[in-house]
Amino acid sequence: METRSDVTIIGGGIIGCTLADTLCQQSLSVRIIDAGEEVPAATHSAAGMLAPSAEFGSTDNPVTAMGLASLEAWPALAERLKAITGIDPDFRPFGTLTLTRRDAGAPCPSQPTRQPKAITAYPDLDFTGLDTDFVAHEAQIDPVLTLRALRAVLSTHKTFTWTTDQVSSVIEATGTSASVQTRTGKRYDAGALVFANGAGLSRIDTSFELPTIVPVKGAALALEHPLPVGFPVVRSGAVYLCPRSDGRLIVGASEQPGDASLTVDAAIIDDLRQRATALLPALASSHEHHRWAGVRPGTPDHTPYIGRSDTAPPSILFAVGHYRNGILLAPETARLITDQLCSPSPGPVPAAFAPHRALTP
Repeated sequence: METRSDVTIIGGGIIGCTLADTLCQQSLSVRIIDAGEEVPAATHSAAGMLAPSAEFGSTDNPVTAMGLASLEAWPALAERLKAITGIDPDFRPFGTLTLTRRDAGAPCPSQPTRQPKAITAYPDLDFTGLDTDFVAHEAQIDPVLTLRALRAVLSTHKTFTWTTDQVSSVIEATGTSASVQTRTGKRYDAGALVFANGAGLSRIDTSFELPTIVPVKGAALALEHPLPVGFPVVRSGAVYLCPRSDGRLIVGASEQPGDASLTVDAAIIDDLRQRATALLPALASSHEHHRWAGVRPGTPDHTPYIGRSDTAPPSILFAVGHYRNGILLAPETARLITDQLCSPSPGPVPAAFAPHRALTP
């Protein structure tokens, strides 16, 4: 069995699979080594909101620019996945409606003070005491269907190999090659090694220092509540509503930093449902489809680690720490890493993403 590839990627979630697909399109041989989760913890915790404005605000910084570039890339990527695999990732380009509660001391008019058309456009929502802000160009996608489609696309690449195993250590890394060993004792060699395994990063032994990943547990639930075509994502404080084309409504999500467990706390789910019902009263009678918990790969400053690190050999690259924006940022992360590996004159990766930044005194 051939055990060498141009690039080995650790982790077969959204980030790893999008990167592998992009690299294979550049005719590189690529191996993903994945621990074998049908739905990785980070993907499972994601709602699939493609909402850079809602997540990052209008601040002019690298992560906002990255989010906007990724959002622009998603329609073509979603269409490509559907065309090749027949799996519809449920891309919904219907915008984000953010509801903000007014300050207790502020005037309390009977209607929201901004974007009043939202009231008539979405009559099922309760806007009492809330201001509204609608961003029409944002979207959402189903993370589980998207990952399924990505893995199906990878199976069509002749230069791609999927290995189900758990990487235990990086046993050699130089300027031009890297080798890993798995828990089953297998060795895999490559010209470059990319960490894309999210919260699992800290479980791998290396001779170089790894950047800090903070696991952030998130719980969510799905209700059986069809909404009209064109209904946007609704965000209000700690709760969001993400309609799916199959009639489910995703309600999320809690945040528990430092918790990497996948147990579901009934009290947290109840609180999410109460918050959602306050926004959409009809949810009081909706049947629960299912509930779950996942683990987001956070960083101390909530900004991902992308590219090479000053603390590791040049054959080592990072694509981890996307926190709750891995789905959104996957296309642009893949572009940045592919540029570093394939371009004769790669552009700089913004210093804000430098993997070693959190390790600098």
